[in-house]
Amino acid sequence: MQKSFKVAMLVVGSCFIVSNASAVSKYNETRLIKVCEAIQSGSKLKVSKRVRDLGISYRKLNEKLVCNGEDPISFAIRHGAAKNAEFIAKRAGTELSDSQLNLLAKVAQKKLKQKG
Repeated sequence: MQKSFKVAMLVVGSCFIVSNASAVSKYNETRLIKVCEAIQSGSKLKVSKRVRDLGISYRKLNEKLVCNGEDPISFAIRHGAAKNAEFIAKRAGTELSDSQLNLLAKVAQKKLKQKG
């Protein structure tokens, strides 16, 4: 089942320069949604392929992409894809923020409670 994602505009150098969210073409919106789906999947290979297909840097991805109102790293953590969160952070040349680390801890605790 396809999940719908709210995607804010991604401004990337000469790839897509837009003045407002309505200027994002349906084609580009679909591509951005597929990046969010790849992030959520937990597969680093899928994330790598989608980012490569967009032709943007991980830094720009991390700065500009919004998946369901969250940055890609927080989105990955919230959906149980911590490996993708770490992968994106490493490729973007950034570290997880305090709020992202707290979110990671909360998700881990929730998983432990569900198992036990």
